[in-house]
Amino acid sequence: MEKNSGTDALTRQVCDAILARFPDAVVTQDKETMGFGTAPGYKGLVFTVIPARAHVTLGIAHGASLPDPAGLMEGDGKVHRHVKIRAAEDLRRPELLDLMDAALRALDQATVGQGGAAEPERLPRAH
Repeated sequence: MEKNSGTDALTRQVCDAILARFPDAVVTQDKETMGFGTAPGYKGLVFTVIPARAHVTLGIAHGASLPDPAGLMEGDGKVHRHVKIRAAEDLRRPELLDLMDAALRALDQATVGQGGAAEPERLPRAH
């Protein structure tokens, strides 16, 4: 992450925020992109983290189908969306935490719908 050294600490904080909500995530890394999902690779992907010079991009797989009343998500793809995290304070926004939880609930519902395990307990939101 040398070229993005200004966002190294923020990148770690974004990853920590994901793992606090998704402690069993399988974490993969390809160059500077980190993926968090139920399995390595694209199939079970839930979140991505991509450092940039002035922000960290939090990618949300299947974000296009999630409610986003605060309008945090950007992108116009048919499936995925992203949120630009510019400061650690962004990670404490209730709207962002709700969005992350919605992504995990959607994953859980898809897993249950495919005969998987029941929805696991989620960590309570830190205040």
